[in-house]
Amino acid sequence: MVRIHMVAPYSAMVSVLSECIPLFPSADITYSVGDLQRGLEIALEKQEDGIDLIISRGGTAKLIKKAVSIPVIDIQLSGYDLTRSLTLASKLNEKTAVVGFQNITAGAAAIIKLLHLPINVYTIHSANEVTSLLLKLKQAGYSHILGDVITI
Repeated sequence: MVRIHMVAPYSAMVSVLSECIPLFPSADITYSVGDLQRGLEIALEKQEDGIDLIISRGGTAKLIKKAVSIPVIDIQLSGYDLTRSLTLASKLNEKTAVVGFQNITAGAAAIIKLLHLPINVYTIHSANEVTSLLLKLKQAGYSHILGDVITI
């Protein structure tokens, strides 16, 4: 039996994970919540425990992939979800930006360009960049920020 551990970067994913687990009765699937560094620590512990596969998303999955020797599956953000969020945000009539890791901002930038939305995109490369960037955006008059867990 394959042993899978899912590392959810935020607790809101737990309900979705709980619904998915029964769909795969032939696998031993567990999950935990931990973003970025905490998610990485969990993945390293699970690798030592003999887990065969890790599933996560975003910056957390990226960190895990670099550190473990077992396969890591990165759950991608749906294009529909991203388009819907950006379209709603564009109607706010206030300065809005997308801030996140490249796996989020690349798709967002493409949709923004295609739909000519009044939203700027800022890509971060480490969690250490978030605070200073958000402060700069606030000073520049941004009222709304769309982002991933580390940005929020």
